[in-house]
Amino acid sequence: MKAKYSIILVALFCLSCLQAKNIVPVDKNREKVVMYKIKEIYNHELFDIIYAQKNDSLFKIISLKDSTTSNLKPLEVGKKYQLDLILIYPDYNNEETKIGAKDSCLMSIEKKSHFSLYSTTNLNGSFLSETNKDITNIVSKFSIHAILGDAVQKNKNTSLTILYFK
Repeated sequence: MKAKYSIILVALFCLSCLQAKNIVPVDKNREKVVMYKIKEIYNHELFDIIYAQKNDSLFKIISLKDSTTSNLKPLEVGKKYQLDLILIYPDYNNEETKIGAKDSCLMSIEKKSHFSLYSTTNLNGSFLSETNKDITNIVSKFSIHAILGDAVQKNKNTSLTILYFK
């Protein structure tokens, strides 16, 4: 009788060991790193526009120039970087107010970037930052509004928006 229980106990132990290899530890430091290849960088006075590619998707990123960049690593076109993207248009910011805007500009959002606009927590302009910024703080600096009308709708590959900086 003891031999029967011993065999069952050994079998259960072996089965549990086989199942344990399928358990993935939940450790935020071990998450899969997503790398983006920098395709283009355009410098403006208040912000930089960065086109980054992951697989077959192209992302248009607006990165505000917040502080000094003397100790930061500049992005290089053609190289891959880990970027923490935040979708800021069309979904994230539905605020209708333009009050308190420091500046504004017209911006086209292209079909090649899926008519979306992103920002990131780990860039300062076109420089890679070691520290991540607060998402709420980043999003609160933008107010984005689509421009509708027949003149804008003629080109099916772009969408025109007004980008307000607060």
